[in-house]
Amino acid sequence: MADQAKRNAVAVGQGEAGRLAVGFTMCAAYSVVPQLVRNFKKRFPRVELHLREMMPSTLKRDLGEGTIDAAINFPDDDVEAFATHSLIREPLDLVLPDTHALARVKSVAVERLADEPFLIVPRHQVAVLHDSIVQRCQAAGFIPKVGLEVYLQQTIINFVAEGLGVAFVPASMRRSQIKGATFKRVADPPMVEQMLFWSSANKNPCLAGFLSVCDSLKAGG
Repeated sequence: MADQAKRNAVAVGQGEAGRLAVGFTMCAAYSVVPQLVRNFKKRFPRVELHLREMMPSTLKRDLGEGTIDAAINFPDDDVEAFATHSLIREPLDLVLPDTHALARVKSVAVERLADEPFLIVPRHQVAVLHDSIVQRCQAAGFIPKVGLEVYLQQTIINFVAEGLGVAFVPASMRRSQIKGATFKRVADPPMVEQMLFWSSANKNPCLAGFLSVCDSLKAGG
């Protein structure tokens, strides 16, 4: 019994057992999170992994308050207090209602969207995502007409499917498979990144193991 208690204490001290809280965006749920969770649970089966899907602004707040140990979020200029690691960089795909005339076009030129109402995430929620869309439209010669500002990417796709406008969303959101929405790749698509954020002052021994799993994911492991 004493030997088992000693082994348990060593495991906790080495990060092989314990508890780790990780927050993530909805977009990450469709891209990197499933593989990260599978890989982490395989390597560290005794660690109790708590996952929370959260809004980007809430992720930053909770990480700063220490409520979570790590956050998978969009890049942010106001994150000097955190260490970062890039997890995935992916294009944004155009989403159209499947009844839209351009849904039948093999390759959609962004210029043809000048008169379309856009559904877009508010800038104060995810500035980098909002700005990448606006800048791509400006490069095509127009400023997008914002029909609706919507917080969640899945909701954006659903509203597009209902004919309320067009949108650019991360390509991994194709996995949402929402009926009535058609995804199109465009030339020189806007790009977006998902990053891991954590505090270098965090003493949770389980965090190092999670970081190593993230490293192996980036390396294709």
